[in-house]
Amino acid sequence: MTDTTTDTFDLDVLERFIAKQAGDDVKTDLELTCTVCETHVCDIEANDNLRVLAASAAHHAVTCAGRASKVTVTISNWYSDGHESEHKVVLTAPANDEDALTDWWHDVVFDHTGDGHGLGRPGLGSVYTATITDAAHDPSLVGRSYEWID
Repeated sequence: MTDTTTDTFDLDVLERFIAKQAGDDVKTDLELTCTVCETHVCDIEANDNLRVLAASAAHHAVTCAGRASKVTVTISNWYSDGHESEHKVVLTAPANDEDALTDWWHDVVFDHTGDGHGLGRPGLGSVYTATITDAAHDPSLVGRSYEWID
């Protein structure tokens, strides 16, 4: 099998990728991450073939939806004592595929949820909802949302 993606791509594109520790305390492997769109491209484990990692980077570089694109995300926060708040953030756009989008909600958007109301209040339930409300570069992202319930 010939992989034309890595046979013809510019190796300089690899400068846009880093290996970083997974944000999840349970995972012990590294993640190949695009520094342009902050997308987790794939996991990196001991003895991984560098050609496969380069092919993953090359494929992502060609399809990267977030080269300079931004999206507006509306964050709604609800707490079990009735407190509510909402704010908007502008973030680097996710790639428009389910796996990348799921990672993006957890790795990028979650850090912007909450308003501090629940700090130091164990047992206070919360629901955070994030909804993409503007994505000029890819209108199909508008309306996509994710919810965290605690």
